[in-house]
Amino acid sequence: VVVTLKHGEESKNFDNFKHILSVMLENSFSRKDCVVAVGGGVVGDIGGFAASCYMRGVDFYNVPTTLLSMVDSSIGGKTAIDCRLILSAESGRGRPSRFKHA
Repeated sequence: VVVTLKHGEESKNFDNFKHILSVMLENSFSRKDCVVAVGGGVVGDIGGFAASCYMRGVDFYNVPTTLLSMVDSSIGGKTAIDCRLILSAESGRGRPSRFKHA
């Protein structure tokens, strides 16, 4: 199952978070499934946050494609979405199950 988001910080929002969780539910994801985020920091943040919230956490694999995302969300272990005007207001913590440089 593939979910594609528009690039940019504005994509790290509650509507996209709900969409990702809905796709996981519609496709009967279980605790044995995983989320793989391929992209920049926004994709890693929202993908990691969705993975940490779905069924209280499923495996998360991050494949960052920008230097900043390699350093920021991939190593730091912080994932988040933006709520209203506050950046990274809702967040989860936890390192990815795997980290792979692109």
